[in-house]
Amino acid sequence: MWYVINIQNGKKLRLFRDRLIIPLFEHMIAYKHEEIAIPFDKYLDEIIKTSTSQLKNVSKHAELFKLTSLIQRKETLENDIKVATLLVYIYKRANNNVSFSSNVTQLLSKYSENEIRKHLYTYYYQNNALKSRKAFIDVQNVPDEWRVVFKNFYYEKFFNMPQVWERLDGTEYTREKFHDNFKEDNNIYVCPYCDATDVSDNGNLEIEHFWPESIYPFLAMSPLNLYSTCKSCNRPSTGKGIRTINPMTMPFYELIGNEVIFKPDIINRKIHIHGKTLASENFIKLIKLEERYSKKGPYHVVEILSSTIYDTIKQAESHGAVITDEDIAGYVSNKIIPKVQPHYFVTTDILKGYNKYLDFLDK
Repeated sequence: MWYVINIQNGKKLRLFRDRLIIPLFEHMIAYKHEEIAIPFDKYLDEIIKTSTSQLKNVSKHAELFKLTSLIQRKETLENDIKVATLLVYIYKRANNNVSFSSNVTQLLSKYSENEIRKHLYTYYYQNNALKSRKAFIDVQNVPDEWRVVFKNFYYEKFFNMPQVWERLDGTEYTREKFHDNFKEDNNIYVCPYCDATDVSDNGNLEIEHFWPESIYPFLAMSPLNLYSTCKSCNRPSTGKGIRTINPMTMPFYELIGNEVIFKPDIINRKIHIHGKTLASENFIKLIKLEERYSKKGPYHVVEILSSTIYDTIKQAESHGAVITDEDIAGYVSNKIIPKVQPHYFVTTDILKGYNKYLDFLDK
C-alpha cells in the first residue's frame, strides 16, 4: 500500500543491465550478423584479444598526446574487455545441472539475427512499459531459453553471486543487501504491500516480482519490478504468488493506501476492505487483502490501537478542540509511526469521522 522507490538497488541492477544483459543481446546479434563460424565463447575470446592489443597502442598514444578522442577510445576498449571477460565467465556457469552456454547456443542456432533483435526489442518494450507506469503489460512469446537465462541464471544464480558482482563493479551485493537498501531508501519497516507485517528483520522478507518472472522473464531483473515484501504477500496460498489481474497498480506507481477504504464489521469482528478505483480493487484481490484483513487478529489489533487514539481524541474534545480528519491522521501518526509500525492505513481510515470510529468501538 505504501509508495516506494528503489534508488540504491536500481543503480546496481542497471549496472547489471548495462554490462551484462544488453551486451549479451548485442554480441549475439553481431555474432549472427557476421556469420561467425567459431563457438560463441571463442568469439568473445577474440574480442578480448583484439581489444587488448588495440588498448596497448591507444594507451601509449593517449598518454603521449592527451587527446580527448584517444582517452575516450581507451575507456571504450577497457569497457569492451571488461564486458567480454564477464560474458566469458558467466558463459561457463551452470545452475541445477543446466549450463548457461547450452541456452545461448540453442538461441543462436534456433533464431535468426532479426529474431534475436526482436527479443531485445521485447525486453526494451516491457521494461519501458514498467517505467511508464502502464496498468497492463502485454505478455510476449519469449523463448524458453531466454526464460532460463533471465530467471534461472540472472535472477536465481547471478543476483546473489559474489564473483559476478566483483567483476561488475568490485563490490559485494546479495539479496540481504537488496532488503537493506530497500528499507533504507524508503525508511520502511513494514510490508509495502499489506501494511500489516513488521519486516524489520530481513528473515521476514522475500524479494517479490510484481510482474511474475515466470510470465515476464525480461522483467526478472528490473528494479521497478522487485520489492521487499513479507512472505505472506509473496506466497500463492496467502498472497499474490504468480497471479496478475488487469488493470494493475503497484507501490512504485502510487500510494495505494490512500485509494483503499476499510470498513469494520462489529458483529463478526472483521475488517472489510475495497478499492476506490478498479486498479486499487485489483491490487486488493491480487494480494488477498480482503481475506487477510477479515481475520479476527487484525481486527483485534486495530481495535486496541483505535481505542487508545480514541481516548486521546475525546480528551482533546473535552478541552474544546474541534477534531477534523486531518487531526485524526495526526493522532494516528503520533501513535503509529507510518512505514515503521503496521496498520497505519486501516487505523487512520476507521478513525476518520465520528460515526466510523464510534461504530468500530461500539461505543
